[in-house]
Amino acid sequence: MALFAKRAVQLPVTSYGYAPPTEATARGWQCNNYDCGTGDEPAPRSWPFHCPLCGGLADPDFDEPWHEEARGPRLQVLLNRENGGGAGHVYEAALWAWSYGRALAAGNIPESEQIRAQASAWLTQIALTDPYLHGSATRQEIVSHALTYGQVEAAAGELRAWHAQADTSNVADSSVNRSNCIALLHSELRFLEDARGAYSPAAAQVAADARNLGAAIQRELPLDLQQRWGRLR
Repeated sequence: MALFAKRAVQLPVTSYGYAPPTEATARGWQCNNYDCGTGDEPAPRSWPFHCPLCGGLADPDFDEPWHEEARGPRLQVLLNRENGGGAGHVYEAALWAWSYGRALAAGNIPESEQIRAQASAWLTQIALTDPYLHGSATRQEIVSHALTYGQVEAAAGELRAWHAQADTSNVADSSVNRSNCIALLHSELRFLEDARGAYSPAAAQVAADARNLGAAIQRELPLDLQQRWGRLR
């Protein structure tokens, strides 16, 4: 087994300011230079490494848990480049979910709840100005983090806020509405399939929401999700 272990190589501080610990390993490389953004696997045998496309210095694409640690600083730099709007909204949404997960990982429940409330308010507001950003990936990640760390009430609260905003009209022709509703139903069912969610005081309301949502978009459900929803009924 040791023959296949990764070599101990000190990885460099990234272009976005993340300083990996000495034990960190990388699965590949990524170029975060402006207007490049490429990457590949496996990681080079030595660092520094230059991007073969633009010639700039490339960053390590870390293994876990360092990949998750580095994701926030990288998202912040990408967000700063965009200066708001468009892709900037996508980076900011992802940064909210990352920050929530890091607060939970640190055991800081009050901070995590503050972040979740701020993220929910931001997503609600931004949806009014950016019709293509419904925040489903962010809300889905927040629900996932909450369930992972046993914050069942937080997961239920996020699902209720998400459900209240979901638009089930025209799901056959609107990929935005369809993808948002499908992601929401998936998260509601995940909540109910988790033993902690299933026996929580919020389970009845989440189940009612999932039944109604599934009925409204039934024709658009992929087979696996339709089967899961069918078991709920």
